[in-house]
Amino acid sequence: MDDSMMEQPSIIQVCVTCRTQADLQAPTPEDGTEAKRSGQKLYERLQDRQNAQESGTNAHVLIQPVECMNGCQSACTASVQAAGKYAFLIANLDDSDERLDDLLSFAAAHAASKDGLPAWRERPVHVRKNTLARLHPPILTKDGSSSAQ
Repeated sequence: MDDSMMEQPSIIQVCVTCRTQADLQAPTPEDGTEAKRSGQKLYERLQDRQNAQESGTNAHVLIQPVECMNGCQSACTASVQAAGKYAFLIANLDDSDERLDDLLSFAAAHAASKDGLPAWRERPVHVRKNTLARLHPPILTKDGSSSAQ
């Protein structure tokens, strides 16, 4: 992997359409408006938490909202990914301080890791226990086609 891959930020993509069981069971307000979904709250709190941090990780971790990640049975879900690195799909998230810290610290470790694989014991426990998938980075040949290993 060349040095330019290591300079690219890790990206947390948060499913803003995620609804937890609590969301689904909440009564609909009389005016018919839908309450803010748990995924949207998670995304907004992550942005606020990152903006409030004084560390230099902001340049190495970006946060993006995305539509459905198809993890509804384990809502809320988010991914952590970067070009040329392993990607992770993490489930059962919420907007608590602990989950915000888990995601941001894991994304910072992902960004600092050459291949996107921080040491197992350095990953927050929630991330270790709630990773739905770890995806390998695509392997491309010099002509841009894919290569099987």
